[in-house]
Amino acid sequence: MRIAVLAALTIVALPLAAQDHSGHGAAGGTDHARHQEVLAPIKRLFDGMRAHDSTLIKSAFAPGAQMMTRAPREGGPQAVTYSSVDGFVAAASRPGEPWDEQIFDPVVSIDANLASVWVFYTFSLGENFSHCGVDAIHLVKADSAWLIASIADTRRTENCSTEGRHRIQ
Repeated sequence: MRIAVLAALTIVALPLAAQDHSGHGAAGGTDHARHQEVLAPIKRLFDGMRAHDSTLIKSAFAPGAQMMTRAPREGGPQAVTYSSVDGFVAAASRPGEPWDEQIFDPVVSIDANLASVWVFYTFSLGENFSHCGVDAIHLVKADSAWLIASIADTRRTENCSTEGRHRIQ
């Protein structure tokens, strides 16, 4: 079922690649403001992770949101792992080192009440670098607020340089 949901979201998002790219990373203009609205729940999610704040993390997600990662495995092929938002919230809100995810060079696509964000990220536990990759995030607009419907990410420990990239804060 989760694969079907992610496949459907991907099929819906593909036509968005040709739409409304103007303004990502640009200063000023209506597109810039719309893109900032789409990025707001993503920033809220990462602020909540750094603060271990379950309420802030949950507030970024739409009901029924899904998470998927494709990560390397020691001595084997990459594994695809699906997880619930509830499990993620519980793990990210536990006391300990901050989960610090920084994002760079987002590509934002918007059509009506559906948006996608493709963004390079780095992830650290406290001061210790862990991995990098790409987040593919689908968002829906409900009651005039954007919320994350799904996140899929890749993970790697090589080719993680942020030199020349624009970090989003």
